[in-house]
Amino acid sequence: MELREAITTLAALPAAERARLPGISAPRAAQSLAGAVVGHTALKLTGIRSVTVCPWAIREGVLLRHIEDGPSWWAEVTRRNEEAAPPDPVPLRIATAAAN
Repeated sequence: MELREAITTLAALPAAERARLPGISAPRAAQSLAGAVVGHTALKLTGIRSVTVCPWAIREGVLLRHIEDGPSWWAEVTRRNEEAAPPDPVPLRIATAAAN
């Protein structure tokens, strides 16, 4: 599923219903929408087009990648961003039932 689609889906559901979705625990349900927005923004700003989702937080993923590949992977991400044109603003307008 595209992350943008997931944001729309999560925004339409109350936390109690999000907790019933695969991969979203009850304690994390309230923050799942914010996490999806942060993830979408991080991908957009870094130019990363796809990720593998795991139950760990992004900080653990960054640390594991650093341990496995050393600091050069982050230098490559930041170099790519410096060479590229600034990204378009990340659209955060989410249609809700109340707005329709």
